[in-house]
Amino acid sequence: MVATQVAEENWLSVDEVAERLGKHIRTIQRWCDRGDIFEGTRKSGPFNNSQWRIPETAVIEFEQKYGVN
Repeated sequence: MVATQVAEENWLSVDEVAERLGKHIRTIQRWCDRGDIFEGTRKSGPFNNSQWRIPETAVIEFEQKYGVN
């Protein structure tokens, strides 16, 4: 049997992404609601008021695509 190492994804909150990108928290929430900006974004729970969790890899891709430092 061959063991496969899977990298664990680092998840960021809306607040963390907003600060990192210099955007308002509500802007990031709207982008998450739309579902077409950060691939792999998901809610932290089953309820409508659950917090969004955004994969750091998706944020890095966004930064590279739009030249955000």
